[in-house]
Amino acid sequence: MSDEKEDSGPNRIMVFLRIRPPKKGEINPPETDFLMQIEDDNKSLSVEGKPYNFDRVFDGPGVRNEDMYLEVGKPVSGNIFKGFWGTMMVYGQTGTGKSFTMCNFDKSNLGIIPLTMKGIFDRIEEETDRTYTVNFSFIQIYRDKLQDLFNPHCKDELKVTRNKAGVDFPGIKEHKCNDYDHFEELYYE
Repeated sequence: MSDEKEDSGPNRIMVFLRIRPPKKGEINPPETDFLMQIEDDNKSLSVEGKPYNFDRVFDGPGVRNEDMYLEVGKPVSGNIFKGFWGTMMVYGQTGTGKSFTMCNFDKSNLGIIPLTMKGIFDRIEEETDRTYTVNFSFIQIYRDKLQDLFNPHCKDELKVTRNKAGVDFPGIKEHKCNDYDHFEELYYE
């Protein structure tokens, strides 16, 4: 993927679908092929005949987190360097692979968050003519409540506020990161 694609990713909401492989003991895919059909363009699928469109459908055991990072995370981080806010969000039932896709720190298949942070710090190292500050916070929406994952003992729900500078989460715990190793250390804290 060229740097041009990284920096020219659309500044809009994009929707990607990752279909995890079936787990042992689940329904055997050949027996259920009639339920879901993925189109050849990997941008749409039909479930029991009803079509759904996405920016990309990632399907099967051959899909690696890095593939998703290149398509999803790298364009978002490229736009951050152009001054845009960037957000990646995952949604799905328990056990569908959200944490594996986003948070996996296994070196053989890093998740989108660590790959994105590596990409950000690599880019900062390349751009020696500028000074950057990287702040990292970690939130989740769980059971319709916004939670600060760096402050798991806090019983108060986070609130979202808007001001002239953008969006704010009053009371959120935010860490300044110096490099990727520091990010990883904070993540495991």
